[in-house]
Amino acid sequence: MDRGIGKVLDAVDSRPDAHNTLVIFFSDNGGILSAGSNAPWRGAKLNLYEGGTRVVAALRWPVRGLTSGKAFEGRIGYIDILPTVLDLAGAIPLLDSPALPGKNLVPFFKNDPKKHHDFLWWSHEGHNAIQQDGWKAVHSHEEPWELYHLTKDRSETEDLAKKYPKKLQKLSALWKKKADEYLADAKNRG
Repeated sequence: MDRGIGKVLDAVDSRPDAHNTLVIFFSDNGGILSAGSNAPWRGAKLNLYEGGTRVVAALRWPVRGLTSGKAFEGRIGYIDILPTVLDLAGAIPLLDSPALPGKNLVPFFKNDPKKHHDFLWWSHEGHNAIQQDGWKAVHSHEEPWELYHLTKDRSETEDLAKKYPKKLQKLSALWKKKADEYLADAKNRG
């Protein structure tokens, strides 16, 4: 990947507008365990443990100050790319559209300390998860929900569902609400 990304960056750098070209690199999921390791994260591609959802992303746009040496520790997702690019392109009025579930990352590029996402939720082929305030609830197919405190257990080794049933109920209810809203919106759009 280093060589492949290097080739892309070399091609961009050979252009006269390289300083004003936004380059974004990220993956939509964690790696396949047979091809490597997602350690210290649990899980892999096609599940919603941290090893399946937590990946590195990199952005570069020299004219806007996006260069090496800066880090953002918050969680982002592919849903954040369109609102971000719309802002950077000057299409601010489109950012308030309910059809854009992602968040604009531009304030974070400018070191705005505000919280990025209040929560993130996922649903993929019977795998479901929601993360909020350092907590994450996960379940697959007909299995019961599991609960992890990511700030204390980033590898998701201790299921706290029985110890904190109210926290789990709150997170699973929020996940259901968001999933129902998403399905209703999709139905309304046809």
